[in-house]
This record gives sequence, C-alpha cells and structure tokens, in this order.
Amino acid sequence: MIGGVSIRSQEFWMLGAILVVGVGIILFSERTRLGKAMRAVAEQPIAARIVGISPALASAVAFGIAGFSGAIAGVVSSPLYLSAWSVGLLLALKGFVAAVLGGLTSYRAAIVGGLLLGILESYVAGYIASGYRDAVAFLILIIVLIARPAGLVLRPNRARV
Repeated sequence: MIGGVSIRSQEFWMLGAILVVGVGIILFSERTRLGKAMRAVAEQPIAARIVGISPALASAVAFGIAGFSGAIAGVVSSPLYLSAWSVGLLLALKGFVAAVLGGLTSYRAAIVGGLLLGILESYVAGYIASGYRDAVAFLILIIVLIARPAGLVLRPNRARV
C-alpha cells in the first residue's frame, strides 16, 4: 500500500522493465553512431542523406526498436491486462497520451509522462471509481492540448528575434 493504493508485485516488474528499456534506448540514441544517425534523420532527413546517412536503415532500426520495446511491454504487462487482439488500441492511445504529456520530443519526457498518467489513473481508480480509469487519460489529453500543447515537462518554444 502506497498512499492508500495497493500496488501489485507485477507492477514493480513493469517499472523495472521501463527503467531498463528506457535507459537502454536513451543510451543507444545518445552514445552510439547509429543512434545519433537516427536522430539526424529524424531532424533533417534530406541533410542526413546528403552526408551519407541512410534514412531507410534508420527507419528499419527505429521500427525494430519499437517492436522490441512493444514486445517487452506485452510480456511484462500480460499478467495484469487482458491479452486480446482488441486491447492494443486502448493501450496505444494511452501511450500517445503519455507522449503528449511529455511533449513528443524526448524519450525521457515520454517516460515521465507515462509514469504520471499511470499514477493519475491508479488514484482515480482507487479513490473515485474504476470505471473512470480509462476516461481520465483522454480528459488529461484534452486538458494538456488546450492548456500546454508543448507538454507538461518541457518549456514551450519562444520566438527569438
């Protein structure tokens, strides 16, 4: 029990998996040549192609990383969530909400956004009603898009003259 909310041991496994995979992705993208090349392709694909970076390779590696992290998430979360073909849409939308909460520009911010969303959903399910657990994610999405479109974690861009 933390703050009046019960936390299962599998949820600690999920938190550990988030930390390991998240740190691995951050280290890969910031410390390896391929990771830096992928970031260059994401920023300026034409300029990256001019200096010899293959956008097709970067896209294939990004797709592989996304598949790997999705597989890890599925394996770790399957004891807690229903495993069916139709569940993916709701979880993908919640992932999008977490990324918007973080600002859509950083791995770290997306992880923080996901953790914030999970904590808020748990408190709503524990203190208000479990039926509102999924609705809170979309309410947060609407509020964040209206109040701070740049995300909660990052500072909004300022125009410099």
